[in-house]
Amino acid sequence: MLKNQLTEENLAFVFQEQQFCCVKISSNVYRLEAILKATYKFTDKCYIHVEPATQDKFLVRFKTKNQCYSSQELAHEFCNELLDQELRIIIAQETEAVRNLIMAHAFSKTALIEPELEIADYIEDPLKIGRQDEKF
Repeated sequence: MLKNQLTEENLAFVFQEQQFCCVKISSNVYRLEAILKATYKFTDKCYIHVEPATQDKFLVRFKTKNQCYSSQELAHEFCNELLDQELRIIIAQETEAVRNLIMAHAFSKTALIEPELEIADYIEDPLKIGRQDEKF
């Protein structure tokens, strides 16, 4: 962003709009999936509305259900939850192959890793797991 574009309006991602507290979210940073997962966690405390604001931004509006909560504070907590949800999505994508292998192995009737151990006799102890001559 150029220096002249760094205005207070552009930097204020949490702001008040009539009776709502609003959060501007960049769709270049956060996916809609993360936004929806984060908003769901706040539905017990406030009413939430999500809408596209511009081509690359979402607008999330908060209105508290009761006066016990500050909508401004909830909006800031939402920002932290949004980051958490986006990182969870990234980690899920990065570990998908390993998770799928673990699930396939867990539900498979055949061995996917070292199949000879599935038919081995525990008395023969092919991996010498029960060796008594080594001290730990």
